[in-house]
Amino acid sequence: CRKRVRPMEDNDLSALRVVFSTGSPLLPEDFEYVYSKVKSDVMLASISGGTDICSCFALGNPTLPVRKGELQAFGLGLDACAFDRDSGRAMVGSKAELVCRSPFVAAPVCFFGDD
Repeated sequence: CRKRVRPMEDNDLSALRVVFSTGSPLLPEDFEYVYSKVKSDVMLASISGGTDICSCFALGNPTLPVRKGELQAFGLGLDACAFDRDSGRAMVGSKAELVCRSPFVAAPVCFFGDD
């Protein structure tokens, strides 16, 4: 797909200011693709968490630098962290599960099908 799709060449992207991606943080090569093939001066915000929690665990922040392969900032009011199931501790600098450890304003009371 990347070899045949040429957003920068085939479209007028002069008004494009921000690109959001959802799910897991983008890989470094995904950042490189956006900046080389979409637009070099766009703010690329990799965001995570949303549908299930009616919020974002982590999202973009226009006042912070964008770093390849990283999420920029935690969502306001969320006690989010990377959590290691085996040790039961928050992790920094390692792959782990992204979780919210405390209730928050938009937290759902339950999910459809919960008993």
